[in-house]
Amino acid sequence: MCGRYQLFDNKNKEIKKIIEEVRLRYSNPDFPVGEIFPSNLGVILTLKNGELYPELMIWGYPFKEKLIINARSENLHSYFYADDFQKRRCVVPVSGFYEWDSNRKKHYISSSENEALYLGAIYRNIDGTNHYCIITKDASERLKPIHSRMPVIMNKEQAIEFLSRNS
Repeated sequence: MCGRYQLFDNKNKEIKKIIEEVRLRYSNPDFPVGEIFPSNLGVILTLKNGELYPELMIWGYPFKEKLIINARSENLHSYFYADDFQKRRCVVPVSGFYEWDSNRKKHYISSSENEALYLGAIYRNIDGTNHYCIITKDASERLKPIHSRMPVIMNKEQAIEFLSRNS
């Protein structure tokens, strides 16, 4: 995943409900809706009492003057990510995401039925603020012509199952 996704509340009832919950929960929330960039405040979901629970976190782990926005699935058991993957999983609700091909052409990937997509992610607290990192894997056959990597995509039921594995 190259580093951008969309969160629109006008195309999907699930996304609209999530955004409304965040606005009710946080007093005067200032978070972007539309195209989300690394380092933006983003809506993520954790699991509380068996239900998806929306929260706000910053996209990207600051590390040595860089920002790590993606975690390769094959590296989740490495020292750097293992504790997050075992104890701090989250999912990122999106309307769709972007990939750039080798010609730097931007492609928007979404559900053909305009359903919400849930991207697997992990998070950690850094200096008192929660930051998340989206999990990527090798691209599917459909996306390989565009890019070699893609986010781990789930439906709502799979997202709940993924989150229920937190230790």
